Amino acid sequence: MSTPSRRRQVAAVFRKELLEAVRDRRAMASALLYPLLGPALVGLLFTGVSRNVQQTREAPVSVVGAERAPELVGFLGAHGVTVVGSEAAVADAALAAGEREVLLRIPDDHADALAAHRPSRLVVEADFSKPRAARVAGRVAALVQTWGQRLALGRAVARGVHPEVLMPVMVEQRDHATPVQHAAALLHLLPMFTLLAAFVGAMQIAIDATAGERERGSLEPLLLHPAPTWVFAFGKWGVATAASATAGLLTLGLTAATLPLLPTEAIGISLHIGAGEVALLAAVLLPTAPMAGGLLLWAASFARSFKEAQTWLSFLLFVPMLPGLMGSAWELEEAAWMLPIPSLGQHLVTLQVLRGELPAVWAIVVAGLGSLALGLLGVWGTARQLRRERALFVGQ
Repeated sequence: MSTPSRRRQVAAVFRKELLEAVRDRRAMASALLYPLLGPALVGLLFTGVSRNVQQTREAPVSVVGAERAPELVGFLGAHGVTVVGSEAAVADAALAAGEREVLLRIPDDHADALAAHRPSRLVVEADFSKPRAARVAGRVAALVQTWGQRLALGRAVARGVHPEVLMPVMVEQRDHATPVQHAAALLHLLPMFTLLAAFVGAMQIAIDATAGERERGSLEPLLLHPAPTWVFAFGKWGVATAASATAGLLTLGLTAATLPLLPTEAIGISLHIGAGEVALLAAVLLPTAPMAGGLLLWAASFARSFKEAQTWLSFLLFVPMLPGLMGSAWELEEAAWMLPIPSLGQHLVTLQVLRGELPAVWAIVVAGLGSLALGLLGVWGTARQLRRERALFVGQ
């Protein structure tokens, strides 16, 4: 049969699988739900971090004996700490009842201790099992320590001792990272979310096109048509790839649209991905779609039932998560040999884009070819599996 005829056969199988996928509410929900869920999770993550930082700064602190250290109270207030002066009994009751999370206790002999050049023992009390209370208490303790160091330097100057004598070593930190690079450090999960969406979007369709058709008894009549099995494999692969690409692009686009709306000013960054960056990220991540479609089809073709396919394919969802987990745990240095590795290559190139760097065209092509090759391998494996007689019958 001529090549145009084969193309028409592949197109016919594609249209048939696409129509069934659109009619399958379960497949459509799987393909579209995660792209909505991923950006929502990213938004909740950054909103929660910003909220925690803001609450840490604004949390009121009870101070017992505030009148004994007006300079310290003023110093705390100048650094954003809301000081609430209280009597000891009232402050203890508020701390026990959870009305106040942190209590700073200034001793009765505070002024006498400072006048006699003895250390004044201030106490910061909190329920350190509560994360927010622990953060606020740590901030207050650090500010009190800083105030004490300034007081010590003032005493040294008053006695004619140069402050540098008390600081034999001075450390200066210079941050060479740009605000975009700092934002990229927080957005390292974006590639993983997008890659995961590509797999989730194609999973139900891949299962339905193989194990699902076998259970319904429609796979055998389909394979009786006078066409090689690779025609059916390519047609099914096309629909799975389309669903995968749609889910990935929706996740990427919705996340990019959500980021500017998040209250990230509290943590000192401004998250924004422009249209150019989104287009570049889409070009980098799109080759993941044929890889996901091919691998999922191949794996599902071995399953004897729909439920078994769901069980086995759920393990494949770890594939797009591995690069992000490996990069976070091992801090892998980027190297050219990593680019052809499917999923890992896309992860590395997308991080370059998020850092504001322009990746080389060859790097994008190499990463894409690695994923495309794995997807074609999956199609070949699916076609080979469909030629086996046991692939037609349930429970075999």
